[in-house]
Amino acid sequence: MSKWVPGGSLALVVLFSSATLAAPTAASAAPTESKVKIDPAMLLYLKECRRVVAAVGERIWPGWDISRTPILFYRPGVQDILIGFPHKPEGFAVLAGFNPLEGETLFVRDGKTFIDIDGQNTVREIDGVRTLVVADGPSNQRQKLWGVLQGQKPEFIQEWMDAWSFLPEPPYGQMSMILHEGFHAFQAAAAPGKEPNELAAIDYPLLDIRNNALWSLEADLIQDALLASDQAAAAAKIREFVAVRMERRTGLAEALVEYEDQEEYLEGLAKYVEYAFLRQAQGLEPAPELFYLDGFFGYGPHLEEVLTGEFRRIKDIVAANIDLTGNKYGVGPLRFRLYSSGASLAWFLDEVDPGWKADIFKPGLTLFGRLEKAEKLSPEEAARLAARARKEYDYAAIESAKAKFKAEGEKILTEKVAGILETKDTLVAIDYAAQEKIAGMAFTPFGVTRVGTDRVIYELVPLMGKFAGGCEFKFAQVIPVLVDKAKKEMSFVVKTAPAAFLGAKGPAFKIDEFELKGCSFEVLAAGNKIRITLSK
Repeated sequence: MSKWVPGGSLALVVLFSSATLAAPTAASAAPTESKVKIDPAMLLYLKECRRVVAAVGERIWPGWDISRTPILFYRPGVQDILIGFPHKPEGFAVLAGFNPLEGETLFVRDGKTFIDIDGQNTVREIDGVRTLVVADGPSNQRQKLWGVLQGQKPEFIQEWMDAWSFLPEPPYGQMSMILHEGFHAFQAAAAPGKEPNELAAIDYPLLDIRNNALWSLEADLIQDALLASDQAAAAAKIREFVAVRMERRTGLAEALVEYEDQEEYLEGLAKYVEYAFLRQAQGLEPAPELFYLDGFFGYGPHLEEVLTGEFRRIKDIVAANIDLTGNKYGVGPLRFRLYSSGASLAWFLDEVDPGWKADIFKPGLTLFGRLEKAEKLSPEEAARLAARARKEYDYAAIESAKAKFKAEGEKILTEKVAGILETKDTLVAIDYAAQEKIAGMAFTPFGVTRVGTDRVIYELVPLMGKFAGGCEFKFAQVIPVLVDKAKKEMSFVVKTAPAAFLGAKGPAFKIDEFELKGCSFEVLAAGNKIRITLSK
């Protein structure tokens, strides 16, 4: 697939305490009929992932056993299936009938689901148990389709359709996703507290010419190291990469360097597990039933082909040369770049420091820090190697391309803001000054775009959160929301007519697109503009 469209694994970042998902109350009715209503292939994928990890897991990551991880498969509003869960929550029944996980009890609930948003592939606490959460294939794909249907340019849609990107993720991708998220559960248990602060990404210099140009130089070196024909050639490119990264990071604030390191640790390691699966499972015979699934062609050489294809895409992902999210000027491309660069660092460490996995969960240790220590470049050698890399890869041309990228980005972001503030539909502005600040918010980092010193746009998933004074907001649809921290104002566009707002005073107000609750407020209307001023 040539493009990743808004959707897929857009796990929400929840910045307030309601992250734990409670079990249904005793009053919830258990299903009268228990049969699989999610994509049943998910159970086959899980079975095969467990079999692969049992066979070669020690070569992927010593001590990791995905079979010990409780799992929730879900399709929003259709069905929850809990696997490996220590107890049966209220409202769940034991799954009867089809179950490829022979001898294992599965708990199922139809109708209301823990999560009502597509594509939440993540790790969360459910009923007090840390659980791997995976949306089924149709749910993940529906989120991607919504991304195309809601405002993408015709040329983007045409390319997406021509690449058959509307098809569900192929079996290798589905298995990789389960392994990726399952490893996150293992990570979280082994090293709690090493997660990145996703808010730091808002301040990242996404359009900075120097930083982006040096990232592109890193991308060239990463790809050439991964695809090198011999170990000596790979080692030389790894050393150049270390030198270039050392130079690039002299221009970054310490908090941003820390964010890169933490994101590479968190997502890079999970991405590395995907690569390790593609390499280590090549000698296995897959379960025969997998051949009935569209896009499955066996293991052996085909897994190596898939892995080589991943390595060939790394250059464009790390350099942010391709539009993977429909918004290449936001945080999404940064996060994708850190997935791939982090996985590459882990791959390099396998070559230069084979014992690295024994220590990487320790507090303060980072992938690049470990690689930098292993290479031991003096300042003089680092400068020489960085200069050599700039010459080899025509750094002047890279800088020129990134200057053009910055100009294009500034133009697009200006248009994006204008699309909200200059709309002909109903423009809603929420003045939250009396509530002091936004105290917590659930959003996806992939949908964050900084458009000024104090202004940020949030999109791709329905936003929800609360203000410091206790007032809560929740969107029912994916609507771009412009937050101006200096003005303490939240602006967005709805189709609901202005007349629907008149006379609203709280403590609760709801329209098709969003709702407010937990505070009083005043509404003023001027043409198509609505201003909601929150009270304390």
